[in-house]
Amino acid sequence: MRFAITGSGTISHRFAQAIARIPGSEVSAVLSRTQQRADAFAAEIGARRGYCDIDNMLEDANVDAVYIGVPNNLHLAQTLAALRHHKPVLCEKPMCCGQSDALTAIEAARECDTLLMEALWTRTMPAYRRAKDWIAQGRIGAPLAINAAFCFHTSYDPASRLYDPALGGGALFDVGVYALGFALDMAGRAPDAVNGMLHLCPGGVDDYAAVQLRLGDVIASLNAGVNVSQPGDAYVYGERGCIYMPKFWGARRCELRDNSGALLDSFDDPIREDLYYEALHFIDCCERGLKQSPLMPLADSLELARLYDKLRAQAGLEPVSFG
Repeated sequence: MRFAITGSGTISHRFAQAIARIPGSEVSAVLSRTQQRADAFAAEIGARRGYCDIDNMLEDANVDAVYIGVPNNLHLAQTLAALRHHKPVLCEKPMCCGQSDALTAIEAARECDTLLMEALWTRTMPAYRRAKDWIAQGRIGAPLAINAAFCFHTSYDPASRLYDPALGGGALFDVGVYALGFALDMAGRAPDAVNGMLHLCPGGVDDYAAVQLRLGDVIASLNAGVNVSQPGDAYVYGERGCIYMPKFWGARRCELRDNSGALLDSFDDPIREDLYYEALHFIDCCERGLKQSPLMPLADSLELARLYDKLRAQAGLEPVSFG
């Protein structure tokens, strides 16, 4: 499969490295803000051509699918452009920063009858899949509680993409998506109740989020921040034990323990690659003719977008839309 990559930042480089490991796949085109940057990125990763105009790139006959790795504010526009050219889209998380944009993207995918997947790579990791299997097998009994945190420290910089509202900055969008997505998937349902608190930095963007969800019989306590460092671990507690995932967003290992804390089972990722699994899964979806991912369905992307709106509203913030 021949990919086009939009954006030339860190995540786009990592995706290019993942594609290079997959036989029969290549990066054939890249898009950047200037032709000079596009040409430099193309030369660096061995892509056939660089572009600074997305429509020209999408008309390239050597492009089969598109990975969108640009800042959040450009996700919707580039997703819509690719879908209109009937190119399957893997859009970096958050696919959209609010419900309105998510509905627009999902409707476009359906109208164009084209695959659209949000790139929440945790969902495709083998250790994560093993944890899901343990839950399905009833090895911890019925899930009752979920704890997850993804926080790292940065100094406030209004020019940074993390803190610039015009770029879709904020802890909720950057790392909160992982914790929220984990809770939705492990509980297997949308929340019945949402309670959150956001800490706002001087520019009005959230730099820390503390969230509680009720998902049927499951209570989830979640934290996400770009202003403090916390252990990035996750737990799913059930009647008979718990599942522990250190640095859950990277999902390298998972452990199954009983209520006494004794280790019953564990799994370690033998390959320890992140975007590699995501790329493999997306390619498989394309080859099978799927219109959405069974691991990251569009209903989950829409629910995440709704949660952003609800949590922002509770903090007195307006919904975000780049449409």
